[in-house]
Amino acid sequence: MVEIDRDDPPRRVVPTGRILVWAALLGLGLCVVSVLVGTALVLWPRTDHPRHADAIVVPSGDHGERLAKAMSLLRAGVAPTLVMVGQPDSAQDQALCLGGQPFEVVCLRPQPDSTRAEARSTARLASSRHWRTVVVATSTPHVTRARLLFSRCFAGRTETVGAKPPLKRRDAARARAHEVLGLLYSRIWARTC
Repeated sequence: MVEIDRDDPPRRVVPTGRILVWAALLGLGLCVVSVLVGTALVLWPRTDHPRHADAIVVPSGDHGERLAKAMSLLRAGVAPTLVMVGQPDSAQDQALCLGGQPFEVVCLRPQPDSTRAEARSTARLASSRHWRTVVVATSTPHVTRARLLFSRCFAGRTETVGAKPPLKRRDAARARAHEVLGLLYSRIWARTC
């Protein structure tokens, strides 16, 4: 004979299907929020206004705007050294690496050619030269991810400036989507230098 304790309230059983639906909705909500935050960080990144640095770094992926921004900073006397990191994007990039400039130019070719590898390569150079501050001149949509990756790798201060890339609407949308996905990947999965 089984005794039933009449003081205990009956237990409510939640169907497994309902739990799965709520878990899926929560996961979807987190994904939507992540994409919205990532998009905001790509569209309206925080940029710095550097006054002095040891070097100005130009990552690959330039459409002319990154190098132009770096050159304006060099002319303003922000830094004495230009670091071109990654595969050359133009004949002007290649010419700078051949020398003959009134400022020092260092060209780094990390493999693979990615922002993360460029940050690692720049950090090694900066460490060997005892640099305390670098300015990364990049495209506006790339500012947040570049700041994140270069700051993770470089022990000194990283300042980041952006320049609007001269892209058509479709190409600009594709570039922003690439940056949102890259930023989410860098924040969630690839959390080291």
